[in-house]
Amino acid sequence: MKNLVAFFLFCVAPILAISQNASSPISVLHTKKLEKSQTLFGLNLTEITVVNNCDTSVTINAPEHWFFESEVENVILTFSEREIVTFNVRRIALKPQEILIVKQNLNIFELANNYQYKTDKMFNGGTASVRAGIYCHTDKKHYSDEFQIVISPLGKIDQEAFAFIKESGHDPYQFTSKARLTVFGIDETIADSVMTKYPQSTFAELASLSLAYQNAREAKARPELKAKVALLLEKPLTSKYSFVRYLAEELKKREN
Repeated sequence: MKNLVAFFLFCVAPILAISQNASSPISVLHTKKLEKSQTLFGLNLTEITVVNNCDTSVTINAPEHWFFESEVENVILTFSEREIVTFNVRRIALKPQEILIVKQNLNIFELANNYQYKTDKMFNGGTASVRAGIYCHTDKKHYSDEFQIVISPLGKIDQEAFAFIKESGHDPYQFTSKARLTVFGIDETIADSVMTKYPQSTFAELASLSLAYQNAREAKARPELKAKVALLLEKPLTSKYSFVRYLAEELKKREN
């Protein structure tokens, strides 16, 4: 038990030190180091730590309303993991000096989507400064320090899959939405088509993950689908993207 306590103190001591010295009532810390070189998909599991520096409780918005903010070519953009967001914003009350650690998806593909929406131009990569942000219940924003990333464009196969999805009347940017992947589902027709035509693409990996979640829901009434879920998870479980692996591993745990 003493060893566990010592380990806990070792882990949180740097955060507590920041908390004690912080001038802001809330500290937002990007506490997992990421590679500076990123692909246009992003899809990296990162970690955001929020510290209440006050001696009183502070109410903040729930993690699905947290976001990243970036400056790309002098354009300020916000982006998130596209979790399910409703008009009734859920809130969390942080106790005095409480620390909250949340896993987040650095969804650069959503950044590209918002860039296109705001500028009417495609974003194909470059250098971006990024910071994590949260809202307090007063709608006041709090940010982490900035970190720099260099974003490379989509590879040839993913470019072809992107064009195919768009020409088929679907939105390629929906493929990285957590809500779309795990709850609402990517349209089965386009998901199957991408997996057949572009099996080596990241879009196929994401389509497979979405279908795995859809079949897992149906497997509650049809247990024979469990084998199909396991098959659909094979590629996502070995993905080079940590957020894809994370979602696949979470589903696998639930199914076992």
